[in-house]
Amino acid sequence: MHTHPNRATILPHGSLLDFTDFDKTAELTVDFSLQPSVKDLIESRGFPHTEVFGIEIDGNPSSFQAQVSDGAVIDIYSAETARKAHFEKLSKYPGDRPKKFVADVHLGKLARWLRLLGIDTRYSNSYSESELIELATGGRLLLTRDIELLKHGALKFGYWIRDRNPEQQVSEVLQRIGPDVPIRPFSRCLECNGRLEPVSLEVIREQVPPGVQEWCESYYQCDSCDKVYWPGTHYDDLVQKVKAIMDHN
Repeated sequence: MHTHPNRATILPHGSLLDFTDFDKTAELTVDFSLQPSVKDLIESRGFPHTEVFGIEIDGNPSSFQAQVSDGAVIDIYSAETARKAHFEKLSKYPGDRPKKFVADVHLGKLARWLRLLGIDTRYSNSYSESELIELATGGRLLLTRDIELLKHGALKFGYWIRDRNPEQQVSEVLQRIGPDVPIRPFSRCLECNGRLEPVSLEVIREQVPPGVQEWCESYYQCDSCDKVYWPGTHYDDLVQKVKAIMDHN
């Protein structure tokens, strides 16, 4: 006897539409067998649970663990649309997102830009997937260009970077997930993410070229890797870039 597959409809809202290849008025029909969880069903169609903040099944608040029945209509909401919908029960709350990040191997330039703004951002081009997950589950939000990585079951918070241009990626992070992230430009080491502290020339004289010592009065040293910084020839340019980013966001 031939049986028809179960079928559900997924309706993505807000920035979750970025994970689709159909226009913004369309809906996604999904055939399935057995009774999958909401998490499994939506992720099978490309929506990572880390970017879903509100779920409704047939108009009622639901969760990632809920089982999907035949004929179900599943609305999934991004952070910004879930906030506007005023759900009584969200899958998770946008305000709970960590204020510090870990970036994957594809986002080295973005990591340096975030550090330039004083935003706590761990990065290494040698991090394994398991190391990224461990750092993210330890209180950081994972920034990645790898959608599949965001589907890892241990992750609660993560974000898929849409733009490919590092400077545009900074604006994307600040606008989409970081409006309440504390920004303190020039307070972190660009190399290791350590904190920069004022230091006297006497302490770090051997690390500063003699020509710089003749004119520079302000020095900073990383409290982690000991790298020394001073306002050199590129400083004014960096100040203008930071100002442009801040003004734009």
